[in-house]
Amino acid sequence: MSGVWHVARREILEQRRQPAMLAVVTSLYVIVAGSAVTAVAALATIEATPVAFQMVEQLLPGTTPSSLVHTTLSLQTFLGFTQYLGISAVACGHAVLHDRQCGTFTFLLMAPIRRSALLAGKVLGAVALPTAGYVVVNLSAGLIELAMPIAQDAHHWLPTSLGWWVALLAGGPSWSLWVGAICASISSLARDVRTAQQATWFVVFFASLAAGGMLTWSIDAGLMEQMAVVLLAVTGAATALSAGAALLSRDVGR
Repeated sequence: MSGVWHVARREILEQRRQPAMLAVVTSLYVIVAGSAVTAVAALATIEATPVAFQMVEQLLPGTTPSSLVHTTLSLQTFLGFTQYLGISAVACGHAVLHDRQCGTFTFLLMAPIRRSALLAGKVLGAVALPTAGYVVVNLSAGLIELAMPIAQDAHHWLPTSLGWWVALLAGGPSWSLWVGAICASISSLARDVRTAQQATWFVVFFASLAAGGMLTWSIDAGLMEQMAVVLLAVTGAATALSAGAALLSRDVGR
């Protein structure tokens, strides 16, 4: 564990030297969450305004501002998950690419540390700060939305629901580890930086959409389904790290 922590700490310190990148990542989280909060507030205003309420009924028969809140919060959840997973995947891939570009990756492979610990440390360090931003921004948005009476009917998309907390603190992070482990393994095995970048982006696009959809579905499905999704992600992350470590051990000079 000390080896994992050492590599992870090194990666976190490296990210802290790039405040512009951290500001961009945080801004992306704020844009999605802030847009959802603004939309819910606008729907609350519409519901409280008879003329605006009638216009919504005329334009969208059978639809009310309250039902649109449910749609808004579920969309916020999906976009938040996919955004977070995409950022985590890119961060993990870049963590390896940075060492490759600096010429330090070969030295890391020859260090007295297991390959699995090296990859695990890289992944944990790369996702640490993006995960902190994801939790803080989405928790803040959820608490703001919770204070709006119009959102009470969509309580399972808010902090009053146990499923919401499981998704925030276990579902998202576990899938970010799996996607990040895949991207880190691919980046470490690629023979050049361009190939690693292309492969990472390929994984990011499909994996973030699939995982984001599954995470969003599991909140609506129930707690047992959520735990199954989390277990799947943890198993997948362990498998990806093990496979990546085994391949790295065959060619230390790569």
